[in-house]
Amino acid sequence: MGILFTDDLKTNIISIDFQHQELFKVTNELLGACKEGKGSEAISSVINFLENYVKTHFQNEERYMLQYNYPGYNFHKIQHETFIKKTEELKDTFKKFGPTLSFTITVSSTIVNWLVNHIREMDRELANYLKKQNNFKE
Repeated sequence: MGILFTDDLKTNIISIDFQHQELFKVTNELLGACKEGKGSEAISSVINFLENYVKTHFQNEERYMLQYNYPGYNFHKIQHETFIKKTEELKDTFKKFGPTLSFTITVSSTIVNWLVNHIREMDRELANYLKKQNNFKE
């Protein structure tokens, strides 16, 4: 069972929502690969993609924040940096121990919970701010 990108997670900013959907898709691929006992190479590939995609997504959000002088930029950026560290730790854990049950649980609880909570709170707040800016363009 994967995670769903539900309506309550939409920011109604097309580019951000599309990237969030991709993050959910890749996270689901990672969870599925672990649960199906796929090889380390396949799981490692998904982890690498997730790690790179997260960085790209965060850079896009941070560009909006800077461009529109978002007052919560510093705190939001710290949250992004924390998640990047979590994905790096995840990658290290996988390298050391492989796709164990513990690894799958960590992915599920840490990554999924962080993504959902971050989108519902931090990204929604950012989106609401951006939509109030007269000159906001995607």
